[in-house]
Amino acid sequence: MILVFACIVLTALTVNGVDIATGENMLLEPFKNWLKFKLTPNTGLYPLKIYKPLIGCVKCMPSIYGTVICLLVLPFGVDLIWQLPIVILSSSTVATIINQNYI
Repeated sequence: MILVFACIVLTALTVNGVDIATGENMLLEPFKNWLKFKLTPNTGLYPLKIYKPLIGCVKCMPSIYGTVICLLVLPFGVDLIWQLPIVILSSSTVATIINQNYI
């Protein structure tokens, strides 16, 4: 159970770190702009829906980053079926609270 809490905190901090690093006038801002350009169709005004979970939204990013962190940290087994949704939903909440209150 302690690994689940560790995954929640690690995912929330990773998501906020990526959000800060890709912010305005930061080191990875050109990468974020490039990714947004590559994921925007020629005829549309908005990027594809995968942009927000990849790098565009703090509430959405734990769906991808949380899954990767869970698969790397937690032991692979039947328990992963219930641990993965708990980590994703909880880390999304924790990341949003951190982002709104401290960043």
